[in-house]
Amino acid sequence: ELFEAVVGDFGLAKLLNHADSHVTTAVRGTVGHIAPEYLSTGQSSEKTDVFGFGILLLELITGMRALEFGKTVSQKGAML
Repeated sequence: ELFEAVVGDFGLAKLLNHADSHVTTAVRGTVGHIAPEYLSTGQSSEKTDVFGFGILLLELITGMRALEFGKTVSQKGAML
């Protein structure tokens, strides 16, 4: 059997009328999963995808949300 993981974020998805053309310049994404360079430049790349995947792995391993983990590290002086 082949097990292939697929990760998707449908939180930003919405139905649009095909007749309408929609272009946005605003930065969009899941809080805590957005790469810092994407926030500053608005440019997405493979590197921003890797950052998001790394955050997902961090959450799976620690059982904590990325933002909660960051608070714990700063409060307890933990190292990763």
